[in-house]
Amino acid sequence: MHFKYLSEIIKIVAACRSRLAQISPYVSRAVPVVALICFLAWCVTTMRPDFDSDDANPEILNTAWCLANGGSIYHDIKFPPYSFAAYPPIYYAVAALPMKWTGLNYLPAKLITLIFTISIGFAFVYLGRLWHKMPRDGIWMAFLCLLIPAVLYNVTRSHPQMMAVALSIWSLVFFSKNRWFPTLVVSPLLAVLAFYTKQSQIVLPLAMVLYLALRNRRWLLPYVAVGGVGGLIPLLWLQHETEGYFLFNVLRLADLPYSLEKISDVLLQWVAPIIFFVILGIFALWRRFQKRLWEPIDFYLALLFPITIISLGRAGSHSQYVVELVIVALLYLLRTAELPDFNGRSVLKMLQLVALMCYTLVFVFVDSVPRNLASIKASEKIYKTIEAMPGPILSQQGSFALLYFILPFVLFDWWFCSARALILGVYLLPCAVVLPKGLDRPMRMALAGFVLVMAVFTIQYRQISKFSPEIENIVRIGESVPAGSRVLPICGYSAGFANPLHHAWAYLVLSRDIVSPYYSAAGKPKTGGGRFRALRYRPGVLEASGSLPWIDESEVRRECSVSDEHCNLTVERLMPIFGKYDRLLLVHPSGRLLDVIQSRLKLQRREGNIYLFSIPI
Repeated sequence: MHFKYLSEIIKIVAACRSRLAQISPYVSRAVPVVALICFLAWCVTTMRPDFDSDDANPEILNTAWCLANGGSIYHDIKFPPYSFAAYPPIYYAVAALPMKWTGLNYLPAKLITLIFTISIGFAFVYLGRLWHKMPRDGIWMAFLCLLIPAVLYNVTRSHPQMMAVALSIWSLVFFSKNRWFPTLVVSPLLAVLAFYTKQSQIVLPLAMVLYLALRNRRWLLPYVAVGGVGGLIPLLWLQHETEGYFLFNVLRLADLPYSLEKISDVLLQWVAPIIFFVILGIFALWRRFQKRLWEPIDFYLALLFPITIISLGRAGSHSQYVVELVIVALLYLLRTAELPDFNGRSVLKMLQLVALMCYTLVFVFVDSVPRNLASIKASEKIYKTIEAMPGPILSQQGSFALLYFILPFVLFDWWFCSARALILGVYLLPCAVVLPKGLDRPMRMALAGFVLVMAVFTIQYRQISKFSPEIENIVRIGESVPAGSRVLPICGYSAGFANPLHHAWAYLVLSRDIVSPYYSAAGKPKTGGGRFRALRYRPGVLEASGSLPWIDESEVRRECSVSDEHCNLTVERLMPIFGKYDRLLLVHPSGRLLDVIQSRLKLQRREGNIYLFSIPI
């Protein structure tokens, strides 16, 4: 019975194919309009001089501000302010220059990012004219690029990603001129600038070296020589000026933990909205390689795709990790004339564009804009509070936990980020029935993508459901802690407090005047001594203070997992630090650690797998 209804639906959809194809021009014309509306709404709510909702941006701005005041940004972390510069110096230096006149302000850094984003649009136009004598196609593709949430999220960030990607794209543009000076001088130097903006920008020069090795070996040595000398000279100078701390900061300290589980999460949220266009690009790439139609952009995309996917498992991976991939994928579709031309699979392309426009409108006007406005409103209240409040204040990577007064919005966002996955699957389902006489490879891949999206959504839904009672438990415990208490939290699994439980605890700390450090243990460098993102403060308001000690969670977990003796010795060594606090909060402790703590401290309250111990004076 159900199969009978399904076959009827397939027939109806197949009969509508011609009509769907007829409206494709209107869908194409709607793309620039929707992209412009979303872009303007995004800029209005994010281009603020004194506020940013992303927790990484204040840390980057704070480093640029330190440089603007003549400070050193590459140094050891054993002394205040216990922070490090995670990126090479170009973006910091460019953002620091205008702040010498504007003072501590987000606008210069955000305007720099916006300018380089616009320059990527000009690259689309130029390449559209170079490849097809059609700059109009490049303009349309530039608007489509702005419609992608991963790009839109980064267009006004005080973050080096868009600047680095823009320099790489323009390196490709000059390389594609196929003339001696732009290809062998300007292009490698731009690639070097991109690398010294963000150290992950290595794919473009590697791809160009591979292309020259296979297609034009006469130019290989000059390209490598210019790029090698251009990269080595600033490296030697930076190492000398920073006493070796440049590489220590941007390589060792920036080497974050890795987890394969995170890859699906980032793909689902930031790549899946254009999954069909990515699949289309991959198959176009495969066909061109079979025909030996090798061009620089073919090698660029061929290397970029696997390297990007692998990199998504790093802790902290977010939209910026996929920006280069989605932009290069669109450039590749422009090169192969798959877009904006609707000839060939026009219905499928139209469905992808409609789904993308709907998705981005929801992303901007339902998810992001209300949250940004609520955060801006809350931040004003927080600033007034912290300016008059003495002593240590909880903050996250230089930005204050803006969950104060807006916890319902945050809870909504946790659910909504995963619930958006439903939209990703909706447009793939009709794709499965628009071709009743069988499916070609891209269609089969689209169906596989649909199954993958729904599978990952199911996993994420289970994870979100698991967190709901955990959040309730930590809220119950937090509400039982008297105001002004000093609480040391220890998490028993490797994610630390960088998860929804941390945000819930941050809300309780702010609302109940609890003193509690925020730290994120990220392993120990070989030189010894833990590295932490420890207590951070709003620049210009408070001085860094070492009044609250903290511990290396990863070391505690490691030592307590060896044996009972190691666990006892570890806790004994930590008892003087515990003594600086009134209470100890254990979140998902191992059985061994829990037994040792229970033998030394009095259990005050337990909710699920979260324990609160009182510490005697």
